[in-house]
Amino acid sequence: MYYTYNWIKPHICHRPDTPSLLEKFIAGGLAGSVALTCVYPLYVSQVRLAIAGPGKYSSLLDYAVKTFQAEGVSAFIRGYAPSVIRSFPNKGIELSVYNTLKQIFVAKEEQPTLEQSLVFGALSAVMCQSLTQPLLSVRTKMMGQVSSFCINHLHSVSRYRIVAWI
Repeated sequence: MYYTYNWIKPHICHRPDTPSLLEKFIAGGLAGSVALTCVYPLYVSQVRLAIAGPGKYSSLLDYAVKTFQAEGVSAFIRGYAPSVIRSFPNKGIELSVYNTLKQIFVAKEEQPTLEQSLVFGALSAVMCQSLTQPLLSVRTKMMGQVSSFCINHLHSVSRYRIVAWI
């Protein structure tokens, strides 16, 4: 994410050496959105494996194959929209606050000390989490939902099994 942030800054900032707060926010939001897009299917898998409980799937690959067969690709991106809506301001705030504190308290040619990095990171994390927490709840709820097509499909399969058993 930090690599993407540093790559985006020169493309959107008028003066990449001293970007404005808005430019930092936009670069952070875009970098966070790119990072989220890359790992989002794994987030969905993690949540749904936790909901499924032990023994339902033998591995992550078993989960992925069964879920893809039952629900298609859309199962792996369920809840993506609220995640991006949350991620953009979350990472925008986090990276802009961190880099603003770094710009204020650290000399231009120096790197922040370990203590400064911890304090800057903690302050930026508290601020961004406080402002974007409600969207995390929406995302998690959507990730765990099974599509109505899948539920209807499972009910019809159960009926066929009952008829075949009789």
